[in-house]
Amino acid sequence: MMPITAVFQMLALLVLLVLTPLSSRAITIEPVTSSGGITAWLMRDATLPLVAIDFAFLGAGGLADPRHQAGLGKLMATTLDEGAGEWDSQAFQAKINAHSLGLSFNVSSDDFHGRLYSLNRYIDLASDLMQAALNQPRFDSEPVARMQAQLSSSAKRQLSQPVAIANRYLWQRHYPSHPYHGPIFGNAETLARITPADLRRRWQNGLAQDNLIVSVVGDITPTTLKPLLDKLFGALPRQANLPEKIVPKSAYFGQFEWLPYAANQTAGVFILPSLPRAHPDFYPLFLVNHIVGGGGFSSRLTQEVREERGLVYSIYSHLISMRDDQMIYGGFATNNETAGETVRLMRQHWQQAAKGDFSQAEIDKAKAYLTGSYGLRFTSSSEIARYMTSLQSEKLGIDFIQQRNDLIAAVQLKDVNRVAQTYIQPDKLSILLVGQPQDIAGAVKGAVKQDFTPIR
Repeated sequence: MMPITAVFQMLALLVLLVLTPLSSRAITIEPVTSSGGITAWLMRDATLPLVAIDFAFLGAGGLADPRHQAGLGKLMATTLDEGAGEWDSQAFQAKINAHSLGLSFNVSSDDFHGRLYSLNRYIDLASDLMQAALNQPRFDSEPVARMQAQLSSSAKRQLSQPVAIANRYLWQRHYPSHPYHGPIFGNAETLARITPADLRRRWQNGLAQDNLIVSVVGDITPTTLKPLLDKLFGALPRQANLPEKIVPKSAYFGQFEWLPYAANQTAGVFILPSLPRAHPDFYPLFLVNHIVGGGGFSSRLTQEVREERGLVYSIYSHLISMRDDQMIYGGFATNNETAGETVRLMRQHWQQAAKGDFSQAEIDKAKAYLTGSYGLRFTSSSEIARYMTSLQSEKLGIDFIQQRNDLIAAVQLKDVNRVAQTYIQPDKLSILLVGQPQDIAGAVKGAVKQDFTPIR
């Protein structure tokens, strides 16, 4: 059981982390480079006695795993803090809990992520633990086997969830010859093939200085941060040894398929082509998507399909930007008997959007929401640090936070309608349903029923 003093420390830290949203204009980021050549983005905030560090190793995510050992990166992320240096798993976790530290690792498809937060009075211990996890992981047999079992169990549970099945099938169909094909986080079969020696090789090859980006927020000066950066990252290899990047070739636009699955509800996912963040038409497209499906209860899809007709529990869309590809991705959940009508209306709204029929009132409302809510991204030191890392990953510039709302405000109605007419291509809308959908033949001509074997 956690000591009572640690409980109060944890509660105090949680209160500290839930901050009043900062104005994006008030956030100033400065680059800091250590004597060892490690560079971080720093946002100084002396209002609270804590430090949050967020970092990523680019290209070291799930895509770097051998296909027969899918989930290797995820397993490594879950075991780095299960014993390192002089501390075994139990001792390592006891140190974290006793001092209310936040230390965690994770993977996305593209990158390997880590984060640390600590009250200033514990930063020496926190950095000792993180330095050990990054540079001296133990990969002891017991915690490795325990984490393998947990990840395998989680993968099996997902196979009973229609949305997870739909996403797995969609990625397999859309990226048949690319590692995005998945399963990025592994399954029982691929995870069982991984040994502690495999984890050690993955750690040695993937975590290095040349693919590292770091963000720091909190009560710390550049002078204090520089030796901390060298302590944490200075002993890492200079260069990562990662597989050669494969450029994905999207293959699944313009399809409509459904997978029979015994459930009372039908889960649906859909995709359309999108644009890279660096494209000059990205922000007009961002507004298009917000109005059609990305604006929550204010979006066209939610207003008609959910609020007016009551056909779905939820329906949404958003822009996905991976390192080497991008898409408009959306989903919905509905009763089987209303699946056909839901699909018909969803297609109808994207067809209407492609005509460029947006109004000034819609644009003004979307701009007001997107610019007004931007400050909610900055509710805690940890969230700000995480966002700063994403800015570095996407090469958006150190002053992007100050520029972002101006980029949205500069978009004109004519830009939105032109971009909608140019880039929203209803003939490339792909839809995948999982369940027992009814009346779909009338919703989409050429619907293809697939024989469904559970995807492992």
